[in-house]
Amino acid sequence: MEPHSHTPPRLPLELLLMICNEAADSLETLARLCRTWRAFLAPSQRLMYCDVDLEAKSLKETRSWALAVSRHTHLAERVQSLSLRLPDVPQLSPTDSAKIGHALFACVNLKRLDFLRATTGAVDWRTSNLDFVLHMCDFQLTRFTTSYFSFGSELLRIFLAKQNELRFLAVLPGSWIDPQMLEANPRPALPNLIGFKGDAFMIPENRPFQRLELFYNIRLPGLHQYADTLTTLNLISRSESTQGVSLVSLSSIVRTLPLLRHLGLMSTAQAREPRSLGSLLVAEKLPLTATWLETVAVVDRCSKVTTKTVLYGAARNTLETHSSLRRVAIGANVAKAGEMMCIVTRDGDATGEVETKMVKEIDFERVSMFWA
Repeated sequence: MEPHSHTPPRLPLELLLMICNEAADSLETLARLCRTWRAFLAPSQRLMYCDVDLEAKSLKETRSWALAVSRHTHLAERVQSLSLRLPDVPQLSPTDSAKIGHALFACVNLKRLDFLRATTGAVDWRTSNLDFVLHMCDFQLTRFTTSYFSFGSELLRIFLAKQNELRFLAVLPGSWIDPQMLEANPRPALPNLIGFKGDAFMIPENRPFQRLELFYNIRLPGLHQYADTLTTLNLISRSESTQGVSLVSLSSIVRTLPLLRHLGLMSTAQAREPRSLGSLLVAEKLPLTATWLETVAVVDRCSKVTTKTVLYGAARNTLETHSSLRRVAIGANVAKAGEMMCIVTRDGDATGEVETKMVKEIDFERVSMFWA
């Protein structure tokens, strides 16, 4: 009789990856798998370190991650997406700043970076400059989102000048940019940049943008300079006014953009006096004299409807009235039900089958075509 073997069973890597993928939504579960059986370590690390979200983590947890990838280059090399939120520079110790810099330097395969500020309010750029953490990095980003840096910094422009694969630049409140900042020497070429997200009056000049997501309060700038390139436009109102941008202004903007295919409209603030959906952009008022639009998304937290049937009717009527549309999404507050979104999609041409989905939350990113 052969002695019992104490060698653990071997499973194919593909099977281990399948098991880990099932637990991918929970880092805690992945860590537990690693502790249970060492064979799970490598496939778990692929998932744990590929898309790293530290946005809601404490500085202590961010520091631990930075130390891990700095010491173990094989972990750093797996990082493709990183999101972190840090306090202002005066609240960071020099040691913490250095650790973040070393970690970023080690993540040579990073493609998407969200570098966000934990605090709001005025920033003194003389004491809040952390651009040196990016200066020596060699990764090639495709997406860069920040509310942390000033684009007036020469070090940041040197960093951007190396980003030949960058496709999307999102400059959120907390960062500083003006239309001329990316024109100063050293001028970043950014040959693949197609999308900008930021303040409507701070769009970098001389860039043939195909996609824009713009924040505004009352007025909007003219966008005719993008007539030959722009395919996607999201307009996000930060005003508490129930008026917002006029339909006349919106129609005139759309008419100057013959290549526009995807239009998104959203209000981020809850107005003091909710309005009815009838005063919003229902079918007869939508600025869709432009018959080339394919998708429309309207999210308006200022509006309130009595039932979800009203929401469905507005979305369905809009789709049926405009034969070019493939999808219409309308989100608003529904009495007694809270925020809801109706998404109506048509297959193929105007005679195609129509599918309706009612979602119990408003998720503009889900229906936005900006990142698509």
